[in-house]
Amino acid sequence: MMLQIRDLDDDTWQALRRQADANRRSLSAEAAVALRNVLLGSALETTTRRTALLAQIAQDARRWPADLPDVESLLADDRQR
Repeated sequence: MMLQIRDLDDDTWQALRRQADANRRSLSAEAAVALRNVLLGSALETTTRRTALLAQIAQDARRWPADLPDVESLLADDRQR
């Protein structure tokens, strides 16, 4: 596959060039890696963050008192007011 990017602003080009140099890649290879990380990596990162957040919520819930009322009873009580 081939991709050409035209009219890239100078700041973005310079940042890409610096990153390519640091990773010892060509500009094209670095652009491909950057696109892949943004398009595919963000989905993985979101899933990883969501999993960690749910684990933290589950861990925090273990510290809550056992006699807390459930949501349904709180809603029912609120509706009766």
